[in-house]
Amino acid sequence: MSSTGQLWQPWVLSSFPKIDSLQLLPVRKKDTLNNLEQITVDNPVAGNYLINVKGSGVTTSSPQSYSITYQFDTLNKFNWYYPTKQDNIFNDRTNVLRWESTFSNTTGQLEYSTNNGNTWQLIDNAVDLTKGYYKWAPADTFVTALLRMNFASQNFLSDAFTISKRFNVFVGFNCPDSFMLYWNTIPGVNSYEVYRLGDKYMEPLLVTTDTAVILSKQTNTSFIYAVAPLINNKTGVRSYGYNYATQGVGCYVRTFLAQLINNAGQLDLDLGTNYYIKTITWEKSTVNGYIPLQNINIISSLHFSYTDNALVHGLNTYRVKIELLDGRIIYSEPETIYFAKEPYIIYPNPVPRYQDVTIIGNDSENAELQVFNSLGVKVYEKKKLNDWMNTISTNKLSKGIYLLRFTKDDQLQKTLKLVVY
Repeated sequence: MSSTGQLWQPWVLSSFPKIDSLQLLPVRKKDTLNNLEQITVDNPVAGNYLINVKGSGVTTSSPQSYSITYQFDTLNKFNWYYPTKQDNIFNDRTNVLRWESTFSNTTGQLEYSTNNGNTWQLIDNAVDLTKGYYKWAPADTFVTALLRMNFASQNFLSDAFTISKRFNVFVGFNCPDSFMLYWNTIPGVNSYEVYRLGDKYMEPLLVTTDTAVILSKQTNTSFIYAVAPLINNKTGVRSYGYNYATQGVGCYVRTFLAQLINNAGQLDLDLGTNYYIKTITWEKSTVNGYIPLQNINIISSLHFSYTDNALVHGLNTYRVKIELLDGRIIYSEPETIYFAKEPYIIYPNPVPRYQDVTIIGNDSENAELQVFNSLGVKVYEKKKLNDWMNTISTNKLSKGIYLLRFTKDDQLQKTLKLVVY
């Protein structure tokens, strides 16, 4: 030091080639061996310091280049390493908080605040500071928060971070011109940011205060989307990215099923969303086209059921008609129930030549089928009808009238007439 003449030499390790010497701690002394040296000054007082650099064994007459680097370290410091302002703490799992402390204190009081430090809530009154970490599972909330470690009559605050978790995004509809994404309302969250997959990464698309978005396919060609909550202008954890085209939702219709239960037709409809729907109509196919069975004008659910107790012998085909508030009509794919009042049904009948005939039997297991022409000659035989639905080909049948004879256990069950044209 210039004013006092005090001198600090570099720290030097022993270079004597013995284990016990190499394990010795460094000492301050002149170093003529190494070209990299370290000097430390503990608790330096204010003033000017002079650094002397002198080369040993420099054989050239030209100046020898060198560099000096320095670093100031605080004697007593506490730094939060996690979370930082860019981090999110998950509210549905245990998180590991991390810090570094050079204080001699071994315990501290850990608190958190969700109102920018106006009030604080205790996490642990005796945290082991020497560990450098603490496991914490916060409450199930979507908020911004601060951490505070208290000891040595001081308070050490973290950066503001978010507490949130991933949430599900659903597909409301996937229609030819547009698609709808929606999610459940999150208490305390007033806006959300929607992302879509760009060339390589998820990119911000829009911010909305709603819990649903309808996007045009013409201007949104990506299939992958995600949503993140905006919490006090900080972005919470983003949902997983979803391919809306692979979530099993069509144009409003998620599933439409028709089943035969106790000689009645059970129809079940599940929607992706009831947004903008005016009416839902169950329809049944007849010789005169589809006719309405029931209209639903109060659309307050995503699941609807209907029972048709007037099944006809043969095919009963249904569809769902959805009318939107703007007058557009959406139809489901048709679903068919096969109902047999008699032991067997054959269709179509009459049947064009070279088209297969379908046979449905109530009790066709191990039954046999024989086909006779109008002269009584057997032209086709199927030894076993193992399934409730079977098909036979008409490729080898000429145009004309045929008799289909069904037997089981050598007993005649039914004889039906088939016309091939």
